[in-house]
Amino acid sequence: MTSYRTQIVRIWNDTYPHNPKTSQQLSGQIRSVLNRKVFSQAELQALKEEVTPHKEPHSAIQEVVEESAEDKRETVTTLLTEDENVPAVNELHSQFEENCLKYEGIPLQLRDKIPKIKYNVKTLQTVRLVNNILAQKLPSSSNLEETCHLIYSAAITVCNATGCSTSHRISREIKTDSNPPWKRRLESKIMKLREVIGPINSYAQNPAGSSVRLRHRVNNMAKAHDLNINEPAYQQNLRTLLENLKQKISALGAKLRRYNKRVKRYKQNRDFQLNQKLFYRNLATDSQQQQEKPPEKAHMMEYWSEIWSQEENHNKDAYWLRNEEQRNQGIPEMERIIVTAELV
Repeated sequence: MTSYRTQIVRIWNDTYPHNPKTSQQLSGQIRSVLNRKVFSQAELQALKEEVTPHKEPHSAIQEVVEESAEDKRETVTTLLTEDENVPAVNELHSQFEENCLKYEGIPLQLRDKIPKIKYNVKTLQTVRLVNNILAQKLPSSSNLEETCHLIYSAAITVCNATGCSTSHRISREIKTDSNPPWKRRLESKIMKLREVIGPINSYAQNPAGSSVRLRHRVNNMAKAHDLNINEPAYQQNLRTLLENLKQKISALGAKLRRYNKRVKRYKQNRDFQLNQKLFYRNLATDSQQQQEKPPEKAHMMEYWSEIWSQEENHNKDAYWLRNEEQRNQGIPEMERIIVTAELV
């Protein structure tokens, strides 16, 4: 029988000596009262506070605990002030400035990873000193990115001061080729066909005068395309293969041009929806003409003078001139306008 049940039996028998109960009976009744929720939570809490002895606010145990905690704080403070391994404030400040310059402009995903630092007295004081330096720099930050950069530099400074090594991240190679995969595949096929067509074409133009190296290379290509070198019609089959390869490369080139035309049309439609000014500018002039300087005045005078200053004799008796005169005979003649500097 547990001490809880023993205490219940003792209290019950002292209070009701004429009606003794066993520990099993009393615990069963308590369990039944709790399961049937005879009393509310407020009533149960009131009963619990009524039977629970009140504790003194400043007991002897609390005083001992407070004294030990105060002694521990004094010990930590003494260690913080007397530890000679913690770097000086000036050294931390210079290291913080160096880290700010070192990691400025580097994306967060490419920076060094900050490890978990072991917590000790030296780390505690280093963090406090760096926090004081950081508190002087944070008010001057203008955006969230600069704030994150300062906090990251402070964390790296703490790692360097405590001797923790940072792990370098492997930067992924940035792809410079912006062409889509289908275009790269077509261009690769065209290049491979050109590598085959070139030697075969050179050999077909002058089979007898070709070099041994070229002849050996063409024979290997012919075997790769299931051509028998010993057949009498080998030369004719080789020319047929050459024509087939040219037709293939022509078809691939047409497909590539069609795809490029479709991409250009898609870009023009998108520019027309988003920026019509840019669309009409690109439609009127290409990029090369935009970069050219306007022609000089002397060059323009020379160009137009060759057209308008030289007198030319035309056939005034042409039949189409008479037809136009008859068709426009009823239209009145326009008044002559003399353009002067004042009108301009």
